[in-house]
Amino acid sequence: MFISRSRLSSGLITFALIILGLFSETTPSAFSSAEAALFILLATPYFLLDRLMNNQVYYVCSVLLLLIFLGIIGSMKNDVEFSYLARDLIPFLFFFTIILIAALDEENNIIIIMYGMLFVGIAFSLRYIFSIDMQLVDIGGKFFNDKHYLMQDPACLFAALFSINRMFWCLKKGQLLLTTVFLMISLLITLAFLLMGIRAALGITIFYTLILIWCHVRSNVLILIINCFFIYCIYMNVWIFELIIQKFYDSGLNNKDVEALAVIEYVTAELDTLLLGVGFGGTFYNPVYAEYIRYTHNFITYNLLKFGIVGLFIATAVLMLHIYILCGKLLNAILHKRIDTYTSVSLAMIPSMYLQPTFKSLTFGILFSLFLVRGLGIDRRCNTYP
Repeated sequence: MFISRSRLSSGLITFALIILGLFSETTPSAFSSAEAALFILLATPYFLLDRLMNNQVYYVCSVLLLLIFLGIIGSMKNDVEFSYLARDLIPFLFFFTIILIAALDEENNIIIIMYGMLFVGIAFSLRYIFSIDMQLVDIGGKFFNDKHYLMQDPACLFAALFSINRMFWCLKKGQLLLTTVFLMISLLITLAFLLMGIRAALGITIFYTLILIWCHVRSNVLILIINCFFIYCIYMNVWIFELIIQKFYDSGLNNKDVEALAVIEYVTAELDTLLLGVGFGGTFYNPVYAEYIRYTHNFITYNLLKFGIVGLFIATAVLMLHIYILCGKLLNAILHKRIDTYTSVSLAMIPSMYLQPTFKSLTFGILFSLFLVRGLGIDRRCNTYP
């Protein structure tokens, strides 16, 4: 049976995500056979798809190439070792998946990739849960081990949001078996978030659930009953939320404000660093860790550090676009009780952009590409998938 190039390409990308979920990590520290397989699976579609570039994709890629140029210049200026340069450059290449996403000619091909992201979230959650002694009494403390970073991958939050979205849609269509399956997936990932005490992911998941209740439940009485049940569940398990709130008071922003100020102070100390940044592989002294490190926990400060003031302007523009599109989607959901699947993409990007260094992951690159394809209107097809 004939398979289109677009369908084959989406299948290869999805298979790469399956490999990632089973055998790789959020940001691998070493190159292994799993990473080699990922490279081959992701590179092949570039040779399969026709019309990879249109004007919008060309502009986005031009900006990415400009940042790569600045990053390499900064690396040469600071005499950075090649291995350090590569560890910053390779994750940056994940943003070029926008070429593949924009070239897919059918909506279902994009949906296949979204289900691949769902698989990554499920796999990472299971790998984390089975690496710990499952008890809820030490939320956010005891369960930090060598697998804790898996739950910070943006695919996990996307999987939670996407499964909740599918759960409500299947319930609306009367597909009770699929409704139960997606409910169990969302509960599994939420449990892992609870065990880690990841406040941002939990807050976004609860917020998105309330939005979906508002959009899909037509009866005001039924909405009231569901909300009362929701509040009752919180009341019966209030000790869990007390632990999370206590973590907030104990940890606050985990010194991310101190880190941001350190980046600004370091970059503005010299004019050439302000203009060009420290480049790929470049480091700064982080007072939180009391050592020189290559990354930050914020998309804006990372771009400022690596690419200087040009990176700062570009990152700020991206964040403003993200906020504008996300707020528009949420406002439309509240006013018109309509919400599309791609809202889960925009919401899943929030922790990685503001609170975590997981913007260097493959899954964030794919989410970022999906967001730009929809947000900039690069993909002109109608959103037939609700």
